[in-house]
Amino acid sequence: MTLLEIGSPAHVYDASKLSSNLSAELYSGDLTILGNKEVSVKEVLAIKDDKNVVSLASVMGLEATKSTEQTTNYLFEIGIFDSKLIRHGAKEIKLASNSSNQGSRFISQEVAKLGLEYIKAASSNLEVSNIVNEIKVDELKRIKFDENKLKTYSGLNDLSVFDEAIKQLSRLGFVFSKDEVIVPNYRYDVNYFEDIIEEIFRFYSYQKFTPEKINITSLRTQKRSNDKLYW
Repeated sequence: MTLLEIGSPAHVYDASKLSSNLSAELYSGDLTILGNKEVSVKEVLAIKDDKNVVSLASVMGLEATKSTEQTTNYLFEIGIFDSKLIRHGAKEIKLASNSSNQGSRFISQEVAKLGLEYIKAASSNLEVSNIVNEIKVDELKRIKFDENKLKTYSGLNDLSVFDEAIKQLSRLGFVFSKDEVIVPNYRYDVNYFEDIIEEIFRFYSYQKFTPEKINITSLRTQKRSNDKLYW
């Protein structure tokens, strides 16, 4: 549900089947993944405890560490991993899961933290004994608000037409002021004011812009002489 509701891949283990000190390392060898499928993998990103591999990061769990109806102690894992390694892991087991599809994209720290909060809320009836490596969210990006650039790109002098679009973006976590725009962490793809302009135009609707014909000056060429082209 964490994946479906929040967009953050997560995995749950039977904690009694694990030792301490989980880590993420490259692994090559044979494994039995969920569904009792035997696979041979090479250089995949695996979650390991002190003794064995316990899952393939953001790809698939293993039969040996899965939780069951008899499980009383659970361990939930959320991580941010290299998307290329996640894609490689899915190819190695020749099986794409919802988790690997999402993990193959960029997962922001904000989304991962929301996933952790979701798990804590959903398991409020369980005793949470310990949280290891609390997810730290990066400082919010601040981008200078360039009014002149917005006028240039839109071809409009009256920027009040974008007020409703800016209100909608504000509901999504963007903070607009006269001098800057604060970008929510989950929008890792917004890095420049041109990205802000694109978001404003999307919510304003490109269909509201009046198309204008571009004036193109045609050029005539002269005959070739000595394999050279003169204008």
